[in-house]
Amino acid sequence: MSSFEQSTFYDAKIVVSILILLFLLFVLSVGKSPYFKINRASSAIISSCFVIIFRILNFDQAVSSVDIRTIVLLFNMMILSGSLKLAGFFPMAGSFLISHAKNRIVLLYLTIFITGILSIVIINDVVCLLFTPIVIIVCSRTKTYPIPFLLGVALASNIGSTCSLIGNPQNIMIANLSKIPFTTYFIKTFPISLLGLTLAAVSLHITYKDKLPKDVLNIKYRKFVFHKYLTYKSILILLFVVFGFVINLNQVIISSLGVAFLMLTRRIKSEKLLKEVDYSLLLTFIGLFIVIGGVEKSGVINILVNDIGYNLFKNTTFFSFLTAILSNIIGNVPAVMMLRYLIPNENATYGWTMLAVISTLAGNLTLTGSIANLIVAEIAKKNKIEVKFLDYLKIGFPTTIFLIIFSILVIR
Repeated sequence: MSSFEQSTFYDAKIVVSILILLFLLFVLSVGKSPYFKINRASSAIISSCFVIIFRILNFDQAVSSVDIRTIVLLFNMMILSGSLKLAGFFPMAGSFLISHAKNRIVLLYLTIFITGILSIVIINDVVCLLFTPIVIIVCSRTKTYPIPFLLGVALASNIGSTCSLIGNPQNIMIANLSKIPFTTYFIKTFPISLLGLTLAAVSLHITYKDKLPKDVLNIKYRKFVFHKYLTYKSILILLFVVFGFVINLNQVIISSLGVAFLMLTRRIKSEKLLKEVDYSLLLTFIGLFIVIGGVEKSGVINILVNDIGYNLFKNTTFFSFLTAILSNIIGNVPAVMMLRYLIPNENATYGWTMLAVISTLAGNLTLTGSIANLIVAEIAKKNKIEVKFLDYLKIGFPTTIFLIIFSILVIR
């Protein structure tokens, strides 16, 4: 092959790899294709196949581009979260919520802070999926206007998970790729989450104060299915895994050990735990790793990084808002996968921390900014409650902009 032919071949690979990436990002951003009946996971599979078919990567290279540690860690955290669901932990949390709420204002603050705390150790999407129906039931039985509580769950799930490397999918990936110690990250980011939860609670309280009468709530929570042994076992194993993260043990090994202990039981079939895994999300991760691996192999990443990448990162404010914008357009996971190449080795801990914090907080800019928000809105819709885009925007947007600026100022 002549030098001209070789140059043309590599130029073609660059163009094709970019087109494949754009196709995947489009489907990820809108959730489906306008022409074909495919979702995010299937688009990731199709795109990764195109990478191999067009010889951007061979099969072995495609396999090696997948960070299996991230996939295993995410799988393990889904199992740990799923075990709490099967045990009846979330109705138990709802029982605690209603039994300690003297009035609707206290109920609002408890809802927000319980959601935020749960999202530190349980994947925030799972928290929204399981806690939202309980909040709706509580509001229905107490004849309480539900909108501020639903907005609170969505906002708090993202804010709470901001200070945790296991609180959401993109942070789980960052935890594995960056090797930042769990406690180092938590100490730097906990003040941001605490301020964020407080700010969200106060904003919702002030905005909806006319909908939150101060009359005393006197209601008992109805009976619910509660597996005492499995709940305590799941909580203890989750605490064991988190403790392993805190003392900086290998995250994949310690979480796998926790899952192994969960599987060793005669009380529940392991098949039920495996059904709690979001395999579509895992396939989306795998496809993204392959497609972005193809883009990297084609040379596009090197061009971007060498020419403009590190200069972008030097401007922290610009990098932060670029992260926030991309996270809302294409999703926080794809945004993190692309922007990780812009983090220079000499300031890696700071870069990874900012990427994790901003990409997570960005989910609160709009109602469609994160999967957690959409989960809350969809569950509400099924219960004939409409969470309006503007209702979310007037609380989420200013709160998030403030927290992003605060993060830029305090994280060092």
